[in-house]
Amino acid sequence: MHLQNEQHRQEEGNAVLPVRFFNIKGEETGIPIVKIRRNQELNLECEARKGIAKIHAKWQPVSLGNVEHVPVIKLDESINDLDLGTKEKVVQSCPVGVFQLNKTNRRLEILNPDSCRFCGECEKVLESLKIVNSERLLKVSARTDR
Repeated sequence: MHLQNEQHRQEEGNAVLPVRFFNIKGEETGIPIVKIRRNQELNLECEARKGIAKIHAKWQPVSLGNVEHVPVIKLDESINDLDLGTKEKVVQSCPVGVFQLNKTNRRLEILNPDSCRFCGECEKVLESLKIVNSERLLKVSARTDR
């Protein structure tokens, strides 16, 4: 694979010229951003701005990759057999508000699972209250297939 500037746009002055990728056969292939495996997903947020490093250092070519674990939160049905005070402590222990206590049926529910930071505070509350089988009632883990 090699790079080639568009030479025919030189008459535009100091305009930013796109870089084109060609394979060995001379076919334009585009620019690969990321390669993913089977059964993997990609959530992508992009922002594109035009500029060159001669004007400002922020236009220098760099790359940034961010890996984020996707939480899996499992609540056993028997967690709702606990007393109301214990369920409220679980809700209050989460610093990012993953859980809520349903006001009508007083059940513990998962409100916002994507905001979980894997701090483990919700699990620690159940352990500190000496709840039997606390690891079965509430389990926080990361998805392994992503």
